[in-house]
Amino acid sequence: MHPFMVSPHPREKPLLAAVVLSALFWLGLVLLGLAAAERYFPDIGPEYQYGTLALLGILAYGLDFLRRAGQVADLHGHAVEVGPKQHPDLHARLKSACKRLDLGPPPATYLFQNPRLGDSLSVRLRGEDYLALNGELVGALTERQGAIDFFMGHELARLHDPYARWEPFLLPAKVIPLLGPALARAKTYHYDRAGLAACRVGVDAAFALAVLASGSRRWMSFNIAQFAAQNAAAGRFWMSLMDLVSARPWLAKRIAQLRAVATESDSFIPRRHPLAYLAGAFIPYVAPRTRGGLARALAFLLWPVVAGFGVTGAYHELERNGMLAEIKRVFVPPPPAPKVIEARPAPAAAPVVTARTFGTAETQETAARLDADLKLLGEYALKRQQKHGGIPCEIGNIAALKLNFRAERYAFSCDEPIVYTLVESGELDPGLPSYLRSYNWKGSRFVAGPPPAPAPGE
Repeated sequence: MHPFMVSPHPREKPLLAAVVLSALFWLGLVLLGLAAAERYFPDIGPEYQYGTLALLGILAYGLDFLRRAGQVADLHGHAVEVGPKQHPDLHARLKSACKRLDLGPPPATYLFQNPRLGDSLSVRLRGEDYLALNGELVGALTERQGAIDFFMGHELARLHDPYARWEPFLLPAKVIPLLGPALARAKTYHYDRAGLAACRVGVDAAFALAVLASGSRRWMSFNIAQFAAQNAAAGRFWMSLMDLVSARPWLAKRIAQLRAVATESDSFIPRRHPLAYLAGAFIPYVAPRTRGGLARALAFLLWPVVAGFGVTGAYHELERNGMLAEIKRVFVPPPPAPKVIEARPAPAAAPVVTARTFGTAETQETAARLDADLKLLGEYALKRQQKHGGIPCEIGNIAALKLNFRAERYAFSCDEPIVYTLVESGELDPGLPSYLRSYNWKGSRFVAGPPPAPAPGE
């Protein structure tokens, strides 16, 4: 039975949402980096921005490579290599397990005594596979060596899992409450079933897990059925909550699942408490006690930044394309019609002569701020023209500049060195029609403006 032909437990299947959410996170993070570079380093070209992203990717790969290289170095320096001349019984057992799992020749295998590495270890470096087993664990199973096949099959499945190479890509989804721990538990159940398939006798898989539960001395008097019966408490609130937020399934549940697969029967594990899902939705899977935990903690902190940037960017994009008004028209009810009040005739009054508002201090200040924006954009376009050549009509994110008015108000000509804006009718001076206010950034002069003020007395 091939280990990847075995499906995980139905309740623990990795969700497609993990792939979608991770893809959205990485895309948002790249766009956030480009937007930040455009705002704080506007003179840096896109080739340097993409080069920086590529450099960060190479750095991340290099750190992961060094981690795996360190593990392999520890195995070469501190562990005992298993082969035809060194522990030949384990070597023959590993070859048989690979044959039962249809995995080809066995990988380089070692025995280690470092408790920091756990029960077993598998790593791939530069196309070569390495598998390591805990010598203390193997020694404890001397009287039931068939159980060693379970740990071999478990690590062989992990080593040959085609989805393992996507672990860094799925990192953002792993920190999401409920989803992240479910992904980790699904892998454990998956590899357990591969370990069961590697055993000649199915009950050996349960005894292998019994060593982890009872220790190296008491496992021989282990009662499998009695231990699986402890799952009766799995439906309680606190048991369910701790299970939902943990990446490692309970050993009692793992044995019950293997027993159900081996006998082709139901596992009879109670459903989790419904309120545990509600509480678990507020507990992210971070656990920053290892290198992976620190990476998950960083991803958890970046999620609000990326999500906020995505929402803000989508809002501005809808507003720029004029779609926001259409959406509001669909979802926002129109204001109630004003009540019609019968007008009463007003008493006659003496005519009031009002002063002209053209050229007031307020409108002069507004016009000056508008001209300041045009001049700032013109100087920015001139710098880009001197650096890149040609007349720019798309110069990037001008919203990054500190403008007095919104960036969508301004535009650049593709044929002339002109930056311009539309002054609406009566915006600066009541009664004046609309006109274009433009700035020639090559000649450093304003080439259009409001129509001349009417002469006094007109």
